[in-house]
Amino acid sequence: MKIFYKYRFILPLCFVLLNLSCTDKSEEIKQKAKIKPSLIEKIFYIDTVFQKNEKKYAILDIINYTISVDSSNLNKSDIIKFPNGYSILNEKVEFMEQIISDSVDITMQTLNYDDYGNFNFNEKIDSDNFEQIYLNPEYERYKHIPFKITLVDNQITSITEIYIP
Repeated sequence: MKIFYKYRFILPLCFVLLNLSCTDKSEEIKQKAKIKPSLIEKIFYIDTVFQKNEKKYAILDIINYTISVDSSNLNKSDIIKFPNGYSILNEKVEFMEQIISDSVDITMQTLNYDDYGNFNFNEKIDSDNFEQIYLNPEYERYKHIPFKITLVDNQITSITEIYIP
């Protein structure tokens, strides 16, 4: 009995601490699952870049790429073949409008070149310069160059030109 009196304050305190530590974490896990951003990384053609309501937008056309293409009934100009066996084929043009993030990372491969004609590969540019490229008729070729684009929560966060020799 003396032991009970000795620990009579500690025992209820232990029960309170155990009760507080046994909270339901399932709601917290559900909230974290909702916060996960959706990430999509695909190859696109960029038809145009423009500004609307102080936001930049890009009109994209998704590209299908395969390891082998049966080109017997296709127009040869529709297929871009790479030395590594991959081919790009844009069977169906479907444009989609996407917002360009304010902090977008843009990497160009063939925008500028040095005095010897060598491209300045992996050249970083900002979104304003990128928009100007699509406004300038001299750069019309970029509508036919594939770009690797990363979308996070339906906003473009990364644009990288794919170099085609």
